[in-house]
This record gives sequence, structure tokens and C-alpha cells, in this order.
Amino acid sequence: MKRRALLASLGAAGGTLGTAGCLQGTGSPTTTTDAPGDTTTEPSATRSDTTTRESSTTENSTTDRERTDDGTEQPPDGEFDPAGDPVATLSVNDRSELSFPDANRPHSLALWNAVDRERDVRVEWVDGRTDELERSDAVTVPADGLLQVDLQVPTRYVVTVRADDAALGEVRVDRGQFDCNASAGRYALRESDLEDYGVVSTAAGCPAPTVAEASLTAGDGDCGSRDGETAVAGYGDRAVTVEGTVPAPDPCHDLAIADVSYDGKTRTARVVVEATTNDEGCVQCVGAIDYTATIRYDHDFPDRVEVYHRSWDEDRRVATTTWNDDI
Repeated sequence: MKRRALLASLGAAGGTLGTAGCLQGTGSPTTTTDAPGDTTTEPSATRSDTTTRESSTTENSTTDRERTDDGTEQPPDGEFDPAGDPVATLSVNDRSELSFPDANRPHSLALWNAVDRERDVRVEWVDGRTDELERSDAVTVPADGLLQVDLQVPTRYVVTVRADDAALGEVRVDRGQFDCNASAGRYALRESDLEDYGVVSTAAGCPAPTVAEASLTAGDGDCGSRDGETAVAGYGDRAVTVEGTVPAPDPCHDLAIADVSYDGKTRTARVVVEATTNDEGCVQCVGAIDYTATIRYDHDFPDRVEVYHRSWDEDRRVATTTWNDDI
């Protein structure tokens, strides 16, 4: 199957809503969305913030590529060329409540039954949200046929591909493979292993996460200790929320968000909550000040958020959270 034909089929995956292990139907996927016309065989897309996201890998990957006349790379054994559209599409995980769905399209696995007989193909996976093993039902794929697997939610996946109950290999997909582009890893199911034909993707530039609003609410300070410092951060609906306690030289210090910077290379946001002095007289003890901070984003979430507390002229990292990656 040519690259453009494959990506045209994958355009449908961007709008599909499904549950783990659910068959979406036979033939082509059932919905369509517009995808950018240009395609690339590089494993990641160019973003407006110049971020390069990592590609998927497999245990039995082919690394010795050859250049074709059009400048693309192909494995030495020839083209990835299954017959026709996918006989079925498996949908892994549910994206119905996903924040920023347009910025986090599904990543697909195109599994070509590259032998001269039909086989029952099944996938098993563990993802970064639950660390639990899940399985699909077996799908009968004819000789030279194609099975499509749509990974709907952006996180890390380890997918094991089986044919007639024999494990052929693992495919590892990084969180970074999910962005605003349609993409697919292509794999040939040989007699006893997987052959990796690389990732194809559209090549649209994707907008970077942008802070829409940052707010903080602080409670009344109390006497405490420097050992009582805490913070917990988590993702919600288009917002990251941090709850914590900042130690300060006295309980009358004010709190403010001093920094909400973003590093496009690492896709990491830095949130700094600072204790600042005021003119009030105060009891002389180490303060403990509770707070809740909310940072709302446009376009997309940062992959990772690091929370720092600033007091006594020093910054201390007190919490880290990663989107859909709880293990």
C-alpha cells in the first residue's frame, strides 16, 4: 500500500471514538477527516516550537534503509505493499473525554500479513496510564491482508503482536508519537517475527502549548516547619492543578505564581510558586501556607509539568506530573 493511500485511510482514525479492544468494522475505517496533503517517512513531525518527537520502535526493527528515486527510505526487502484496505480496525482506549483531541490524533499500527495464508492476528498491550495487560479478540487476516490498530490516547504503549497464538514481536510507541498529524507505524508479519517498515506521517506544524490563564488561591498561613513542604500536581480538563504547602520565613508571607515557562525541546512546563514578603507584622515562626494553583492551556498540554517552590531565595522542585503516563 502506497504512503498516500495509507495516510488517506488513517485520516479516518483521527475522529474515531472507540473502547479498548473494540472492532470498528471491516474495510476502511468508518469516518473521515481531512489530513494535510504532504507526507513524510520521518518518524516525527515539525512543530511550530521546533520540537522533535520520538518514533515508535520494535524488537525486530530494520535499520538498514535504502533510498528510492523519490528520496524516501525503504527497507532492503522491498515496499510495504499489502493488498487493499484494512480488513478490520481495532481501537485501543477511549478518547471521548480527551483534552485537545485535534492536537493529539491517534497513532496507528498497520499490520501486514506478509505470508501466503490467512492467520488469526491478535494484539496485546500495556499502556502508561494503567500498567495493565489488555488483549483484543483475534481477527482473521487473509494472505497479504492488512489489520489496522488505532492507539487513541496519547501515552506510552508496549504492543505485542501475535499470529495464530505465536508472538511475533513487540512494538513500543512513545508518548511523543501523538500530535496533530496522522501517523502510522508499518509492520510486516513474517513467519516468525515482525519487520519494521518505519513510520509515515503527515507533516503539518503543530501549535505549542500556550498558557491561557494562571491563578493561585492561598489560605491563611500558620506556624509550621520547613519539613512540612508538599505539592501534588495533576492534569484535568485543559488545565493543570497544583495543591501544596509552601514553607516561608513567617506565616504572613504572600504567595504568587512567579513563573509558568515552557521548554519546547523537552515539552516540559516549569511552574514556580513564590513566597513574598508583605508589610504586616507577624508572629515569629516558620510559616506554612497552603495554596491551590490552576494553569489553563490553549492548543495542547505540555507533556510534563515540574513544580517548584521559591522561598529563602532558593528554588526547590517539589512535584512532577506527566500527561497520561502514571507509571
